[in-house]
Amino acid sequence: MLLPSSALAAAAALALAPGVAPAPVAQPKPLVPQVSIRGIQVGMTGAEVRRAVGRAPDQKSVRSHPVLGRTAVWRFGKLVVTFDGTRSASEVSSAVSTSRSDRTARGVGVGSTEAAVRAGIPGARCLTEFGYRHCYVGRRARGQVITDFSISTKGRVTKVLLARVID
Repeated sequence: MLLPSSALAAAAALALAPGVAPAPVAQPKPLVPQVSIRGIQVGMTGAEVRRAVGRAPDQKSVRSHPVLGRTAVWRFGKLVVTFDGTRSASEVSSAVSTSRSDRTARGVGVGSTEAAVRAGIPGARCLTEFGYRHCYVGRRARGQVITDFSISTKGRVTKVLLARVID
């Protein structure tokens, strides 16, 4: 069906009118080793985490930690954020993702092979310790931030951890 030229002109004008353009689709925040998962960084407060994720957590709980004592734990789907205490000023001590959608700019994340981690994460060291296979970047020293990719017996990433080393 052909539109009259006046209808075509109106449709074109509407498409080009300022403020009428479709809203941009929000792009997921990439996983950035040593920096963030979904925009969440070690050291953020709960208010900062909510702003980064854009919503309240799906679930909140309090757990006992062998070094930190009582800690707040927030769950956003397959992302779990742990704080260093339970007060509002408590800071993120770790973020763990088991979601396949949390990926680096090079596409490394849950489901990636160990080879992909080695190729896509500069400086990644892969080893088996106490039966636990993993690849990590960062210094394993108190107070330092580390990013750890857990590797299954099938050679694939099962979770990604961003955390401050506490002991």
